[in-house]
Amino acid sequence: VFLLLGTHWAQAEFYPAPAGDSMPHGWYRHNFATACDWQPEPRWLEHLTGGLNYHLTHHLFPGWNHRHYPALAAALAEVAHRHGMAYRCIGYRELLAQQQRFLRRMGQP
Repeated sequence: VFLLLGTHWAQAEFYPAPAGDSMPHGWYRHNFATACDWQPEPRWLEHLTGGLNYHLTHHLFPGWNHRHYPALAAALAEVAHRHGMAYRCIGYRELLAQQQRFLRRMGQP
């Protein structure tokens, strides 16, 4: 759980619940704005995460095997750039730091 929760808090945007059944900014943009991928440090530890570090990629391609995530993430970064969307892939230490900042802000009165 600790590995996953930060992926929705690190540099994420937060939106009010939509009035209707759909998000006005669209499903794809919502996923890019509210989830990120992250890289284990050192990078060779990536095989131990079983693909958990490709959390945004998983949200966009939930039915795909995690072995495809590195290639899909590279394609996502390119496509996102072409469409003016931010593909966020941060280091694990930064993920933890941002998770702690988010929790501290949530604990303020």
